[in-house]
Amino acid sequence: MEQRNNHHHSLQLTDRNKLSLTGVNGIDSMSDNHVVVNLPDTKLVIRGGGLNVDLLNVEEGKLVVLGEIISGLEYTSGKREKFSIGKLFR
Repeated sequence: MEQRNNHHHSLQLTDRNKLSLTGVNGIDSMSDNHVVVNLPDTKLVIRGGGLNVDLLNVEEGKLVVLGEIISGLEYTSGKREKFSIGKLFR
């Protein structure tokens, strides 16, 4: 297995119910209302309702989450810093 040294990621949100991510290293936790994604140098918390992982390919760094992404997206780091883009959805 080849280790990725890419420190970039991208996301695409379609109709607030499909989130496609690249640069994914894995998933920390998930439930019906949140998914915590490991990205290079940070984590992304996806909040909503009826969330489920449709695709996870860690080797290619791809993730697709389906469900109502209504509460927002929040970047966090180990330093307890947060950046939330949830207000953009309101």
